[in-house]
Amino acid sequence: MSSQATRGALVACLIAAAVVGFAGGAVMGSRDGDATPSASTTEAPDDAAREEPADPGLTLAADPTTVPSGGLVAISGSVAPEDAGVEVKVQHRIGDGAWTDFPNPQSVISPVTRADGTFSGSVAPRQQGTNLYRVVQLDDESRVSNTVEITVQN
Repeated sequence: MSSQATRGALVACLIAAAVVGFAGGAVMGSRDGDATPSASTTEAPDDAAREEPADPGLTLAADPTTVPSGGLVAISGSVAPEDAGVEVKVQHRIGDGAWTDFPNPQSVISPVTRADGTFSGSVAPRQQGTNLYRVVQLDDESRVSNTVEITVQN
């Protein structure tokens, strides 16, 4: 993807975030015109005492990984085997706390994979320090991605 297209997608996300507001102190949304994020009210799995091993077929990446409070972070990932229409939900954790649905358990926004199995979106963390993110496949919550670390500075 060209840098101009990426920049345009980020600008569109920022404008959408300004219009919608920062629910729960953060925003998450799809950056693909064909994939419309949908809300979900599922509860986060109770895994404060255990950590799910990452599924190598479900990946997550973030860029940049250091931002000011409310700074926009592009996230992207993929599911294997490649499949269109797979919904994943973003989860967030601070320190050793429990994973929670993002931006909050009552209003989870879930990106949907494109035909090539990829998805993308953005988050705008506000909690200073280390913020951990992962994605969980909605129709099979045993499928958990790797964890990405985003540092929020003053």
